[in-house]
Amino acid sequence: RTKVSCQATYKTIFMWRLERNDVQDNLSIIDVETDLNKPSLTIPFGSLPYGIITLRFTAKMKYFIDGIDTIATGYINVVPAALKAILYGGGFRKVSSKRWFSVDAFMSEDPDIGRGDFTGISFHWYCRRFSEHFPSNVETLPAVTFKKISLHLGNEGCEGSGPARLNYSTSVLKIAPGMLRENTMYVVKLVIK
Repeated sequence: RTKVSCQATYKTIFMWRLERNDVQDNLSIIDVETDLNKPSLTIPFGSLPYGIITLRFTAKMKYFIDGIDTIATGYINVVPAALKAILYGGGFRKVSSKRWFSVDAFMSEDPDIGRGDFTGISFHWYCRRFSEHFPSNVETLPAVTFKKISLHLGNEGCEGSGPARLNYSTSVLKIAPGMLRENTMYVVKLVIK
């Protein structure tokens, strides 16, 4: 908030400057597409890099008289938003083991980027039978590729070896006929990074 009290003139100039120090402590100016010459600053969504940003606000008289100006400094710490892993169709589905079906995560998102842009996001799919449990750190599970069910009749887990990480890295997990057993409940877990 700026209060102007000057006998000479009430015409003022406002200026904002956004700065950031990199790892080597080099100062860089951040360019944002907004009006930097107003008493208030509106920063457009997604226009700031992560890290601590310095905001420098200058107010000075339009007709420079004996250095009549003031500077205020503030800081913003820009942190990444939590990723959202979302499975299309909800958390429970009945499917046929004799038809192709897919588990689709296209609604997952990085809120800092927006839905539909998976730049920098990796998908990790995990599978187990309903009666089994994932370990506390699912990322330690070995990666497996779906095989025909006839190869592991009577065994547990999606691949016949217990809970596992599936060897798929896309936003859509496609499951062919014969890869899962009939009349069996499976739990599919998605982790995005």
